[in-house]
Amino acid sequence: MGQYDHFYSGVSKDRRAQLGVSVLIKRNLRKHVHSWEAISERIIKINMTVRENRITIFGVYCIDDDSLVNVKDKFFEDLNNEITKVGKIREIIILGDLNCRVGKSTDSQVVGPYGEDTKNDNGNRLIALCVQNDFKIMNGFYQHRDIHKYTWIQNTRGLRSIIDYNIIKKTPN
Repeated sequence: MGQYDHFYSGVSKDRRAQLGVSVLIKRNLRKHVHSWEAISERIIKINMTVRENRITIFGVYCIDDDSLVNVKDKFFEDLNNEITKVGKIREIIILGDLNCRVGKSTDSQVVGPYGEDTKNDNGNRLIALCVQNDFKIMNGFYQHRDIHKYTWIQNTRGLRSIIDYNIIKKTPN
C-alpha cells in the first residue's frame, strides 16, 4: 500500500462491507511495531514503542446502533477486556468507526463542547467505557469548520454525523 503497512482483521469476501477493520502504519514507523493481533473482525490491536513510549493502538469498527442489545454488550465487553489486559503500563489510543454519537458537553472531561447535538445508545456506551478507563474523546475538544467536523455525510438526504473517533487517556501514565 505504497508508503504504508496494512494490518487487517478481516472476513471472507462475501461478508465485506459488514465486518473487518484495518490500520495503516507509515513504513518509517513500522520498525516501532513489535506485535499486532486481530482480536476479532471488529477489533485489532497494535503494540508499538516510540522513543521509550509504550503505545497500544486499537483499531475498531463498532456494532451498528440498531443492533441487538446483547450484540452491542459483547462488543463493548470485548473492547473493555482488551483495554484491561493492556493495563496501565502502556498508553492506549482507540481509533475507528465507532458508530456512536456522543453529543457535546461543556462540563464533561470525556466529551468536549464541539461535537454534534445528537447522542445515541452506542454513544452512551462509549462514554461509559471512557469514564471507566479514564479516556477522553478528542473529536469534541477542538473547534472545526463543519466540513472537517463530520465523519459521515449523506448529501442526498442532508444527513451528517460524527461516528469516527480518536480516543486517548485523559492523563499520560
